[in-house]
Amino acid sequence: MLGSLLVVAVFTRLSADVQPVLGNSFTFPQNCKNDEEGKLLRAEPHGEVEVAVHQRGVWAPARGYRHRILQSSSILFRRIFYNDSGVYVLRCGSREMRIQVKVLVPFNVTVKEGEKATLPCYFPTTSKKTVSARWEMNQQVVFEWNSCTDKSNGTADGRLSGDFSLKLRQARKEDHGDYFCYKQNEDGEKEGDPSVVRLKVKKRGRDQQRRRRKRDNRRGP
Repeated sequence: MLGSLLVVAVFTRLSADVQPVLGNSFTFPQNCKNDEEGKLLRAEPHGEVEVAVHQRGVWAPARGYRHRILQSSSILFRRIFYNDSGVYVLRCGSREMRIQVKVLVPFNVTVKEGEKATLPCYFPTTSKKTVSARWEMNQQVVFEWNSCTDKSNGTADGRLSGDFSLKLRQARKEDHGDYFCYKQNEDGEKEGDPSVVRLKVKKRGRDQQRRRRKRDNRRGP
């Protein structure tokens, strides 16, 4: 005699943290499979609020997000607001994932082409452990400093002052964008939230360009 078979639905609960930058577009790194029905919900004190629905491989925004989320194969916000911070629940078939969204607010720096630019970054360095600072832009390393291996550059004083600001001698138009400054532990792992600096580089006016050329000509070769 066969015993009854009990089938139990298993929910895989994972958690993830994402840190979009205020004012930027943002795509959720998690997604449902094309053949899965899914929902993205926001956890609120009074319950869950529907953000988007996934059917036939396409995400469609819910009523309150129609002008903020594009209808596409991924969850794409046109522009991130500060109030988008919070906990989201992504349900794909029988799978569920909780996603913590923390919106980072950038510090704005505006300079003209050819001018010096200082991108501020500070964090405490009171312990005697190895201190490491890492600057990134577009997920590429721009500058990295380690208190044990690097004693020669201007950032070395940061070990005492906590100042790990990045200095550009001459800003170029292509330097504009969002820069991220991370504190790293002895194992090279990122700690805490990064400092974000949004650099805007304005084009020099014609009069300024002429004056600069005259100065360069007077200096000679």
